[in-house]
Amino acid sequence: MRYTIKAYNKTLNRNFGVLSLFLPDLDVNVVEIKIIAIDENEAIGKARRHTREREYFDVIKIEE
Repeated sequence: MRYTIKAYNKTLNRNFGVLSLFLPDLDVNVVEIKIIAIDENEAIGKARRHTREREYFDVIKIEE
């Protein structure tokens, strides 16, 4: 199966002062990777190997 993985970091909204309590965190350094794998865990593992300095990985799309 072909997976599209979103790899990214999150940053806090510290620049907005008190409003930062109500704003969601921003996604930064976003990269989308297309990987062929057997399941989601293998796809995320391969994405971790190919991208450095990213903390979060989400499966966006699965194609057969």
